[in-house]
Amino acid sequence: MSKQLHAPFGSTLDAEFYDDGHGSNTILKKRWKGLTAELGGLFSASLNQMNEMTVAIIDKRFDVENQTSADSGILNVKASLPREEICTENLTPWIKLLPCRSNSGLGSLIDPIQIFTREEYLAVSVSASRNRNGIWDLWHQLTFVQRKEMSVVSSLSLNSLYLSETDKRKHIAACPLADRSSVFLEILSADDKAGIVPTPTQVFNKQFGESPPLHETILRSELKDELKNFSLVRPWIQFEAANLSNSEVVESQFVTAHRFVSGYGQVRGGLAVQIENKCRTCSVFIRYHDVIPWYLRLYFSTLKYKSVPRSIQNHSDFHSAVKVINYEFEPAHVRGRPHQLMIEALLPPSTSLIFSIQFEKAFLRLSEHPPDANRGFDIPAATVVFDIARATDERKQVDTRTMETQNPPRIIYTEPLLVALPTPDFSMPYNVITLTSTALAFFIGTMLNTLLRKPPRYKTLLARRRQTRLRWWKTKVE
Repeated sequence: MSKQLHAPFGSTLDAEFYDDGHGSNTILKKRWKGLTAELGGLFSASLNQMNEMTVAIIDKRFDVENQTSADSGILNVKASLPREEICTENLTPWIKLLPCRSNSGLGSLIDPIQIFTREEYLAVSVSASRNRNGIWDLWHQLTFVQRKEMSVVSSLSLNSLYLSETDKRKHIAACPLADRSSVFLEILSADDKAGIVPTPTQVFNKQFGESPPLHETILRSELKDELKNFSLVRPWIQFEAANLSNSEVVESQFVTAHRFVSGYGQVRGGLAVQIENKCRTCSVFIRYHDVIPWYLRLYFSTLKYKSVPRSIQNHSDFHSAVKVINYEFEPAHVRGRPHQLMIEALLPPSTSLIFSIQFEKAFLRLSEHPPDANRGFDIPAATVVFDIARATDERKQVDTRTMETQNPPRIIYTEPLLVALPTPDFSMPYNVITLTSTALAFFIGTMLNTLLRKPPRYKTLLARRRQTRLRWWKTKVE
């Protein structure tokens, strides 16, 4: 599973399996089926739906977390369920895996109901790996985003970030099993520390690009000693002091990726992707990876791409275009493995890469449609891995495959897609079944009633009727 702080919409499972060298897919399928069954039961998720139609073997170049060599004999397998939404029943097992659960430490601040009602973004992940000594390492990550009105509040504390208005706790106890408890705060530069109350114990500086470079500073504060009686109402950031310092408005993300569905009707369509480099001084080396289900039959011959400057003012300075270094396509099998589209490109400063591909919609069987088939089919989000390149002059001869970067690669995701496929009239089978059942019931019921009625009772009725007629005739004659 990924150790990224953010994740795409839905449920995603990444796993690495050792290749036995025999190339047997049966063993891999058994391992994958057992893994999804165990994790699905542990976290109350429908991971057993990750069958061969959603599973893809990822190239190591597009695996950010994989640190093994290409010859290590490890297969990276990934699957996604974009319809699987997170809920409180998934968060409760996650909390139970914490060392102190929700009894003490920072885990005691987690309220599943408050998190799902107040947060604008929520991601829960668990990562497990085994090192060379055979010891398992486990990471628990909970990422959520809140929107705070800075004009209303003058400071932020852990109480205002985590707890609800009805929770009156002022202190929390430290988890006795934790060696350390740290809080990381990301700021624009190392000089912009005004308004931060705790004294940072460590400062991490990062630099992106050149002339002038982009800076990013992360402050780390150790709270293990203070958590014995840590105050929740203590201000963490004071905005009055922060406003007195020099500040500037910067773009939070200088690389963005968006994906759209084009076309109309229930026969053909297309996918369009836009990847934009907003940095004005640095080039970006991107790796785009997309996994598309088999029922969208992609035509690789229709792949088109172009480079566009970010704004009209940049047209005069637009001397270099996007360099598409490599692109690969792995077609899908019918009712089997999905498509895989991989593109590697180098984006100059203030440039966008736009590419599109056409597809044809397949006709599915009646049993292959979901319960709400008229809503459409969800396509998982695509992945974009990007590096900030050292060389900013695109006219230099640079080997982008071995290009050195100043920082580890970053990963972003596009939006999931909703595609409408040809849908049959689901009411027609029920109408036919109802009419046929009524006709058969009338015919068979009448037949059985005639054949299985008891003869003595029928003869008794006839005899009584004859006797009645004889008595009436005898009385009439007399």
